[in-house]
Amino acid sequence: MDRLDNLSLIAKLDKENMLKFISAFPEQCRKAHDIGKDCELSRPDRGIDNIVFAGLGGSAIGAHIVSVYLRNELKVPVVVSRNYTLPDFVAENTLLFCSSYSGNTEETLSSFAEGIKKGAFIITMGSGGKLEGLSKKNGFRHVAISPGLPPRAALGYMSIAILAILNRLGFIKDTEKDVTILHSTLTELRDREIGINVLSEKNISKQLAGKLYGKYCIVYGTSDSTEAVAVRWRGQFEENSKSLASSHALPEMNHNEIVGWEFPKNVLRRSEERRVGKECRSRWSPYH
Repeated sequence: MDRLDNLSLIAKLDKENMLKFISAFPEQCRKAHDIGKDCELSRPDRGIDNIVFAGLGGSAIGAHIVSVYLRNELKVPVVVSRNYTLPDFVAENTLLFCSSYSGNTEETLSSFAEGIKKGAFIITMGSGGKLEGLSKKNGFRHVAISPGLPPRAALGYMSIAILAILNRLGFIKDTEKDVTILHSTLTELRDREIGINVLSEKNISKQLAGKLYGKYCIVYGTSDSTEAVAVRWRGQFEENSKSLASSHALPEMNHNEIVGWEFPKNVLRRSEERRVGKECRSRWSPYH
């Protein structure tokens, strides 16, 4: 039996129950849309010149994906700010989303405080923590997300809910049909092709996992569509697998990183020489 088909072994290794969270992703997307759709929101009386998403890590990647997905629909500039401070252009005519799944991300709390000073129209998102309390205290709308997940497992909540909110505010068309198709497609993929109960011989996700095991993974996307997906995949390697990875986007990659690929053999050779030398020194050490 392939190890990735051994559910009892996976259960022993999966201390944080990530398999459960990943498997429930289709349902999370459906629920996230309902959360955003049910928010009592109205477009601000003042005009909105730009949209800024403030967040880090798993709380920012959802906004990153949304910004790429809507690049040909939104008529105002969109920026994802992963920092303690906001861009200087943030002002009264900015729609500022402050997203922190835990509600305690220090960079997001700092951006939230700055957003208040700049007079931005603020919406906060998360499962509680300081951000929710401060948001309500200052009279802003807080979008409550279901608690109990690692932030990296809340992608559906931190992305699909935003789509519904932007529709409620009149920035984009209704996404109900798109989310219904998304839920149906993800459910079918999980149950028939890539889910844990699909055996490895027919499961491309398990086959890919086997090929990538023990490797340094580099993920490429395109700046107008899959760049955010590449960043997300890199983050999943790093957080779930505790494995260093990197990502880059085309066509920018063609103008710098591609040149570096001309000489990876030299780097690998030197690394191997150092490793062998270290093993030899350790083997012949009088203290070995």
